[in-house]
Amino acid sequence: MQFSASSASQKTNKKDNIIHPKRWFGIKPLVFCLRLILGVVFIFSGFVKAVDPWGGLYKITDYFQAWGTTISHEMALTLACALASFEFILGVMTLLGCYRKATRWLVLLFMSFMTVLTLYIWIADPVSDCGCFGDAFILSNSATFWKNIVLLALSGVYFRYNNLLSGIIMPRIQWFALVITAAFIFAIEIYGYQVQPMIDFRPFPKGTDVSKYVDSADEAEMFYIYERDGIRQRFSINDLPDESWKFVERVNVTGDNSEQPTIAVFDEQDDDVTSFIFEEDGNQCMLLVSDIKRYGISRSEMIDRLYDYCENNDIDMFAIIAGNADSCRRWAEDIGVEFPVYYAEDTDIKMIARGDASLVMIKDGKIAWKTNIFALPPDFPENRDAVASDSWIVNPKRPLFTCFLFWIIGLFACVAVSLRFNRTEKAQPEGLRSIERRKENE
Repeated sequence: MQFSASSASQKTNKKDNIIHPKRWFGIKPLVFCLRLILGVVFIFSGFVKAVDPWGGLYKITDYFQAWGTTISHEMALTLACALASFEFILGVMTLLGCYRKATRWLVLLFMSFMTVLTLYIWIADPVSDCGCFGDAFILSNSATFWKNIVLLALSGVYFRYNNLLSGIIMPRIQWFALVITAAFIFAIEIYGYQVQPMIDFRPFPKGTDVSKYVDSADEAEMFYIYERDGIRQRFSINDLPDESWKFVERVNVTGDNSEQPTIAVFDEQDDDVTSFIFEEDGNQCMLLVSDIKRYGISRSEMIDRLYDYCENNDIDMFAIIAGNADSCRRWAEDIGVEFPVYYAEDTDIKMIARGDASLVMIKDGKIAWKTNIFALPPDFPENRDAVASDSWIVNPKRPLFTCFLFWIIGLFACVAVSLRFNRTEKAQPEGLRSIERRKENE
């Protein structure tokens, strides 16, 4: 039996060697490039989704609405976070060469599924943008499909040759790299959902000059962007297309024919008040409610205290809710607010700030800070001497840098330990080295 096992092992090793010995120096750079390309694409795709879980939640909800069904807020959030985390973690493991057997299967299966899905999206066109790269980089449905075709082809080659190149981190501590990567991306998602995205890819990040934006919008002409068969076209209000076209967004076109996203705010009489509510000088506190059903009255006391604070500190406060004139009046009566309440499209509100309800402070026409109101302490704004400034708001770059630093330090520690053991591996007997190599292929 010993002889048979030894012979089988020799045959197996001989078979493995036949695969690549003459092409080894060509295969290694190929596998390295494939890991680099696929890993970076997955990392980028997962990160831009994770940094803005609300965006993924909205996109998944749009899909289900296009399919004629509904999905709960909690389920949509779970799917959005799970997809972002999976892509990011898989990208990191692919780039580092960890769990080589598992990652090659997961990459191939994932890209096969996404290619079929994006083909359906391209043909059926349920949404204008599949959201594969969040709001950071928007692709048409046709471009997304062909992008996935290329990635699927690369995944096939990666699947075939991935085991021929060792990973950067030794197998026995790959679990640690997996854990700290998952902890990093989960922290990014929690902050993005509870507060605001750490990196804001939308048109209204902190520091945006809203007054200049409103002025330019007044001088521009409003157009509506529609899409059909992957082609987007601009229409005026008097020349809107038929139902075969799908609405994408509303934009303002300035004198130089450049497009910019726009918002439109209306009062209870359906009058456009966008130009009147945003001021160039002074402080303004804007309450945005994208879903009045989820807002309720749980934070009404805090909002009342905030309004009193604004009144005593020369801060103009108003609310913009998603709905129409009737829902605007009903919401103001149900909540019992004393400040002005306006309404706008929910997509416009979500473009400014994320969350079912959020606060945006505008100082001298520029956005000073914004946050989900449910992230504020119950006693807000008590003990806040400078609500109009952002001195009391945690700069999102700080937690992002902190999380990134701990994650990178952890990965470098794994690499350092792996290098240290690789230097001493040659001193081990051949049997132990064979066992280690078999673990790497798992």
